[in-house]
Amino acid sequence: MNNPMRTKRGSTSYAPLTVKKALSILRVLAEEKEALGLVDLANKLGLNRSTAYRLVLALTEDGFVKQDPATQKYSLGLKIVELAGDILNKMEIREVARPFLEELMELSGETVHLGILDKGQIVFIDKIDGPEVVRFFTHLGKRFPAYVTSIGKAILAYLPKEDMENVLKLQSFQAHTPNTIVNKQVFRDHLNLIRSKGYAIDHEENRLTVCCIGSPIFDAANKVVAAISISGPSFRLNLKRMKELSKPLKLTALKISKSLGFQGDEIA
Repeated sequence: MNNPMRTKRGSTSYAPLTVKKALSILRVLAEEKEALGLVDLANKLGLNRSTAYRLVLALTEDGFVKQDPATQKYSLGLKIVELAGDILNKMEIREVARPFLEELMELSGETVHLGILDKGQIVFIDKIDGPEVVRFFTHLGKRFPAYVTSIGKAILAYLPKEDMENVLKLQSFQAHTPNTIVNKQVFRDHLNLIRSKGYAIDHEENRLTVCCIGSPIFDAANKVVAAISISGPSFRLNLKRMKELSKPLKLTALKISKSLGFQGDEIA
């Protein structure tokens, strides 16, 4: 019996070009800070105007894209937010971690993040903003290269060696700031240090004036599945303060891990 999903070339992973083009529109709109007109959108995707219009029209009708009546420009629609919310709500780790994140935010007075590793990048799946006016502003779904974040380094440090090396192959190791570690071997040595302490520090490595400290989260199979971090401006979250917060951070990570079935006694 023929498989309807199999192409003439025998591939089962084939995606129709129309679907790929539609997904490309969503990616472009997600990356752009401002809404785009039809011509700009078509040019960025290398599509002719009529094709771009048909695709955008279909996405608009389903709520994935919205058009500003005044400017006629397009941006992502609320359907994207709805679907993202459904996905996040189904993530057990997010539900389990939430009360512990709130406690850590109250204790530290800084913004707390929960993140996972996806294709070499860290994705924030939850956050609790700190009360201070000056703080680290991010949004759910925000992605950063793993090597420049405390969450990324905390996860990488506890991956099996082969998995860790595969993720390192995906890293550009380009300098985001003068403090970014750009040498792969130096970074490997840095991961060894993280494993000995149980936490990772981002000392203005991703963004100047912002510091973070992160610790890994493990599941019932004792596998690292996520990490949490405390983030704040460097004038408040300096090296001394991060060291002070390392103990409650690790304890919070352990509590979350235990709630997921982790059998260990400490994060180290």
